Amino acid sequence: MSARWLDLIDPAREELLGALPTGVDPDVMELLVAPASERVRPSLESHGSYVLGIFLEPLPEPEHDGITYREIDVIATPELVVTIRKTPTDSRAAIPALQTGARQEELAGAMLHRLIDDVAESFLDAVEAIDEEIDELEEHIEDWTPERVRGRVSSLRQDLLH
Repeated sequence: MSARWLDLIDPAREELLGALPTGVDPDVMELLVAPASERVRPSLESHGSYVLGIFLEPLPEPEHDGITYREIDVIATPELVVTIRKTPTDSRAAIPALQTGARQEELAGAMLHRLIDDVAESFLDAVEAIDEEIDELEEHIEDWTPERVRGRVSSLRQDLLH
């Protein structure tokens, strides 16, 4: 039996209540309606009749020399996958959509796997973007001011440590 996938962006409590399966723990509900945070700890855990996932997806913003992290929460049951995308507070770029289109006869586990795989792939994109920033820094090390070079090195370090 194929599952259904709902993708919500910054949902209000009422919208979330209408989309989620019955029996979601009140503490989990509070976590899901809380604003986006880059300080959340990614996890995937069972809650009896559903699975709760919390992920951070890096989104390179080369035009702003940085990386923004989007929080994606997910509730999955055998019949339903609900993703809750939270708009990053410091993002200056448009946030790309998730590829939620269910494939014919796709199971909830396969949808969840695809989501996790997409999040993991985004880290490779972030590493590639940082590598391009390092290339740019190397190209301009002679003609940029020392302050600008130090600032870029510091910014790149923060992106890598995050």
